[in-house]
Amino acid sequence: MRLESSNGRRQILGATFAALLVTNTLAQTDSKAPTWQDQIARRLVPYHQLTVDDFRVDDSKHPEGDCWVQTFIDPHYRYVEKMSEDGTVYTYVTDWVIFSGLDKNETVRKSNVRDVKAQLPYLQGLFDLAEIPARELAALSPEQLPSGQGDTFQAARTNLDEKIKALTEEKFTKARAEMAAFQKATRMGKDQKKARELGVQIRKRLEALPPVPTPVPSPSRSPSAPASPTSR
Repeated sequence: MRLESSNGRRQILGATFAALLVTNTLAQTDSKAPTWQDQIARRLVPYHQLTVDDFRVDDSKHPEGDCWVQTFIDPHYRYVEKMSEDGTVYTYVTDWVIFSGLDKNETVRKSNVRDVKAQLPYLQGLFDLAEIPARELAALSPEQLPSGQGDTFQAARTNLDEKIKALTEEKFTKARAEMAAFQKATRMGKDQKKARELGVQIRKRLEALPPVPTPVPSPSRSPSAPASPTSR
């Protein structure tokens, strides 16, 4: 049984006057599964209620928005490989853990933005919409996740990785559509009353889901092949 560390995913949220909704790849993690302490050392912090202090002043980053919320999702999973009598290799997930929250490296505001507090309900609404698919993914059991298949062990692992990435992207495609609708309904946060009203509804949806679990199992190494992440 090996540890697979998938490429982490950033969900970029333009806030206040920006509407950029794309996904970028985080730097590859090392072969040992991280802990929250490791993530926090990289300024990747768990989901929480945003405060003004979350937005450091930086005029050089993200000219698209006066305030910028950037979230992340970093899935990790273990898998086992089995070969059938006809030589087909199957790969199954056995353990599944997701880190998600706020990327404080990229969450910033411009120096001329004075009243960040007034925008917090709008910014929180975007943050909550990004956390919903992360929690939905984290709640999946290994049996609910796709399996990989191929003519070789590498092909089966690649197939599994592609299916998991597709599952993640499917969840966030829906979330991005909801973020765009939220931005439109609130006029990019200018309608603060609407942002608060919709934020309450979004928060109820989020609270109905179990929080992302924090523990990550330590890797088990195979004598024939050490655990190592792959970058695809």
